[in-house]
Amino acid sequence: SVAIGELARESWIAGCPRCRGQLVEVCEGAGFTPRIDFATDDYPAVVGLVGAGLGVAVLPQLAVDSVRPRGVRTVTLEPAVRREIVALTLPDLAQVPAVTATLDELARAGARQSATR
Repeated sequence: SVAIGELARESWIAGCPRCRGQLVEVCEGAGFTPRIDFATDDYPAVVGLVGAGLGVAVLPQLAVDSVRPRGVRTVTLEPAVRREIVALTLPDLAQVPAVTATLDELARAGARQSATR
């Protein structure tokens, strides 16, 4: 694992200004403001930028699992960064098999992540 404070001097790859609030908050809690040199909300692009040596990034485990980064080192961040995911649907759509399958998979993924913490 890596303490986030150890990354204070690194170049950061972060989400759009609206989406990077949690990263900035966690970094500031560790005593520094991240120097964000690249911004994108596209997880495969973030992994590509990290793989090219252009910076470090914090990504949700689900994103890392789906991108399957090659040549990129992944480490556990200390303190762990948590987020809440909420899925909403209209009652009629809850009967659509694709919607039900998506909600079920989100619940399973959340349970897997909770079990590994």
